[in-house]
Order: sequence, then structure tokens, then C-alpha cells
Amino acid sequence: MNPKPIVTLLIANYNYAHYIESAVQSAINQDYDGPIQVCVINDGSTDDSWSVLRSMCRADDAPIITQNISENRTLIAINRENGGASIARNTGIDYTWDSTDIYGILDADDYYYEPKVRKCVDKLIENQPHVGVVYADYDITYTESNTVVREYKPPYNRMALMNQCMIHSGALITKEALDFVRDEKGQIFDPDLHGPGSQSFIGCSEDYDLWIRISEKFMIFHIPESLAMMRETGSNQTTNVTVESHQRTQSIIMEKMKRRAAGV
Repeated sequence: MNPKPIVTLLIANYNYAHYIESAVQSAINQDYDGPIQVCVINDGSTDDSWSVLRSMCRADDAPIITQNISENRTLIAINRENGGASIARNTGIDYTWDSTDIYGILDADDYYYEPKVRKCVDKLIENQPHVGVVYADYDITYTESNTVVREYKPPYNRMALMNQCMIHSGALITKEALDFVRDEKGQIFDPDLHGPGSQSFIGCSEDYDLWIRISEKFMIFHIPESLAMMRETGSNQTTNVTVESHQRTQSIIMEKMKRRAAGV
């Protein structure tokens, strides 16, 4: 890994036209002085998301648009049919794989504070090759009441991870860690754990599954500092999780763990 790794921030967007520009701008405005690619995958949105992205790229309509924002900031917009967050993120990873050292996940209705990438990358560099993921605390903005609450995440512990998803979804991840968990189909995020938003909801446990698999080889580092803002709008996909969908996705994760333990 070179002194200034290339960071790609993945934003899977489904019908967040109202927030997507804020998320993208927070990624572009990071105080990290290395190169950042912001890769937005418009996952079959039915609102004005693609128009917003085209306007930001100052480009005509095309399935994939690339715009150099500055000397070391590039915006990539990919328009695809709705497949869910897992497939959208896999699409972005595959497209940017050859030009990326570290990946970051940013939800389309959230945003990073300016030092997020710099501080996480510094920890990844300091702890190579043992650490594969760095996560931090975050603030939650409840949009209906306009209140902000700090969400404290516990320090990483693999045993604790087996019992709960203690790692924030907006973590930064090394390319080596993602390559380690790539399955026989070439997928990194499991599509069975986050289905298409246009169809029946089947869960949002793809991040938890990823952390468990990565932790089988790599350490995970926690920064006890709030480095991002999450919006709680009341319509977030996580608020739509039912007991049945949670049980289904958990059973998928547990079965995968058993198969890996058995070497299957």
C-alpha cells in the first residue's frame, strides 16, 4: 500500500434524491489529501436521483458517467436496474477494483464529517497488514424532531461481534480484506441479505455478514470519535425490518458460518 492510498467511497442510492447531493459533497470535501473516487450506484431509483447525479457530473445521459471534480477527486455515477444494496455495492466494487486500495461505505441519506477518511486511512496504514476494517462512532439526526444523538459504538471484540452487529456500516475496508471474503460467484456483499427496494423487503444484514467473514482473518479497529452523521427519517430501510425478515437473514448468516467452519 502506497503512502497515499486511493480511496473509493461507495454510495448505493435508491430514491434518495433529496439527500444524495449532500452525501456526495461530504465525500468530495474530505480533508484527506490523497485521491478519492466517489462511486454512486443509482439502484433503479424512481425519483429524480439520476437527474441530480447527472447535474452534479455535468453530463448527458449514459449508464456510466465519470467526472473529474478536481486533481484528486473523481465522481463516478452508475445507473442500473434495482437489485438491492448488496448488488449495487458489488457493482461499484467491480467497476473500481483495479483503481482502488481502500473502500468506504456511505449510505445515500448520510454524510461523512471532513476528517473521516483521513483518520480511518491513517489507522489502516499504521496497522497493516493485520487490520482490515476501521469504524468509528457517529451522530444520529432525527429529522422529524430535529434532534441529534451521539451513537457510541463499542471497541471491537470478535466474541461480542458474534452476538451483535457492533460495527458501523460506514466503515473503511482494505482491498485485501474484501478480496479475502469474495465468494465463488465473485460477490462480496451477499444479495440474499439485502433485496431490491422495489420488491418485498428481505432484510439489511449484508454489513453484519461482511464483518463476520472479514473478522475470520483480519482485526477490526475502532476510533472512539464521531466521524459521520446518520439521518433517521422514519422511512429508512432498517426501520422496515420485521421479526420474520430478521430471523430469515440471521438464519442465512448462521448457516454460512457453519459451512465455512466445516470447510464447505
